Amino acid sequence: MLVKGDIEYDMGDYVAAEETMAAAVALPSVKRRTNDSNNLGFKVLTFTEKDRCSIFLLLAKCYTKNKKMKESKTIMTQAISQFAGTPEEVHVLLANALIAVESGDIKKAMSILKGVKSDSPYFVESRKMLADVHLQHLKSRKGYAKCYY
Repeated sequence: MLVKGDIEYDMGDYVAAEETMAAAVALPSVKRRTNDSNNLGFKVLTFTEKDRCSIFLLLAKCYTKNKKMKESKTIMTQAISQFAGTPEEVHVLLANALIAVESGDIKKAMSILKGVKSDSPYFVESRKMLADVHLQHLKSRKGYAKCYY
């Protein structure tokens, strides 16, 4: 479902991608973490934290592209709460910043991107996104150059 939804999203079919990802989020092992000990002898499909995170974020992006901002914010809130304290937390924050840019909330996106610490593996990516915001949305070449400095 993740691969299918990603392909549909990349092809620009946001409605189909939204349907696919909504079905993926509805799976019990995506909604919450599953333990192997509580499956009562049944084989349960499990996902890695990275896959679960990607499913949530892709659904939020689909909602944003389909102009469903309320649903997008709801999914992002769920993702933030589920992945807080995990290695995927910064990935969720970067996606949240991207969604904020697409919804027109530039100040929120900038504050999220500036909050990424320099020791994070996503620091360079956050600075690239911040530079892009400066150049594309604020039309500030000085701010753009400062991000790379």
